[in-house]
Amino acid sequence: MRLIPKRVSELGMKRINIAAGAVYFSFMITSIVVTLYFGLIPLTQMGIRADTLPMGIVAGVICQIPILILVYITARSLEPGSDQEKTYSKLMKHARMHATYAVFDAPVAESFWSGIVLSSLVALLASLGLGVLVASVLGLIIGTAIHIISHLGPLRPLFGEGAPLFQTYFVMLLNRIAFLATNNLLAPILGHFLFASYVLIGWRLGKKS
Repeated sequence: MRLIPKRVSELGMKRINIAAGAVYFSFMITSIVVTLYFGLIPLTQMGIRADTLPMGIVAGVICQIPILILVYITARSLEPGSDQEKTYSKLMKHARMHATYAVFDAPVAESFWSGIVLSSLVALLASLGLGVLVASVLGLIIGTAIHIISHLGPLRPLFGEGAPLFQTYFVMLLNRIAFLATNNLLAPILGHFLFASYVLIGWRLGKKS
């Protein structure tokens, strides 16, 4: 009996990566539960609110469209059979896997990275006397950088083997911008959930053209 499903092991995921992912996921869930239970951060600051819900839905649907366009352009530019094309083809397998588990990953990841980390950074920087705009931009850059750093080492394969870090940073950045623009947590959750599907759509359209 295989301890690691073949579909997962083919994507470069080993036991240490899966174990690290489980610890990472558990830490995020624990942080969210503790924050909500003890009311450490106001719900409105975390983007849990009804008044901005329509904007959150719209922003969540459109915020990852630049990724679709980027993947489409990349797919068109790759030479069939090239090493780069093979790497991206493998990343599409990872995207298909992500599209299946994003329904669980998106609410947890964005509640933590957008609702807790980013909102806290912006609030902290604003409390130091920085304007809201400056605090938001700095919080956006710092928070996304911390997120990227947290996925290095054993968590790196969660991005997909060979995935360019700048593209991953861009994906995260778009979700966080959607959160700050709408102050609604559903925006980054939807963006996180849909981005893998947008990647696959962009890839298929690019390869067919």
